[in-house]
Amino acid sequence: MIIYLHGWNSSPLASKAVLLAEYCANNGLSCVVPQLHHRPQQAVAEITALVETSGEHLLVGSSMGGFYANWFCEKYDNVRAVLINPALCLGDKLAEYVGQEQQNEHTKEKYMFSDLHIEEFRRLEVSSVADSQKYLLLTQRGDELLDYREAVEFFAGAQQVVEDGGDHSFVDFARHLPLIAEFAGEAGFTQTK
Repeated sequence: MIIYLHGWNSSPLASKAVLLAEYCANNGLSCVVPQLHHRPQQAVAEITALVETSGEHLLVGSSMGGFYANWFCEKYDNVRAVLINPALCLGDKLAEYVGQEQQNEHTKEKYMFSDLHIEEFRRLEVSSVADSQKYLLLTQRGDELLDYREAVEFFAGAQQVVEDGGDHSFVDFARHLPLIAEFAGEAGFTQTK
């Protein structure tokens, strides 16, 4: 199963999520796009329920979704990951938002970002990659929120697509859908049709 994990304050309505779900449906691939809770502990519980079903799983994670995908890929043997401009060390990167009200851009849900969020993110931080062959990294040098070089270095040895320009949303994501499907095929995924 392919599981798309959206970024911070996003949802299954995000453009990359919709494009991937449509591509999978049109190509006979099983794809699930859950709405992740804003609290990391609850988001992990939601993803765990999907990952602990039988079979192989490919997590496709964007930004914060890439952070989660990395953690699951290291914890489970039956998980591989495609990381799109992935976030690393979210506890540090999001600390400045503590005490601020947040709103999900798609669902309009509001919540207060707290020290508890930071603590939960820090418990999920991965210090190193055990098997770089389980990863495909897609990143753009023009990412205005994250330094692409951190991901390139952290996932050294993984298959990587590093592009000039672009931005945090990963411009022209759709042209990489066949590569993602190919990576899924290498992991032993079979079509549902």
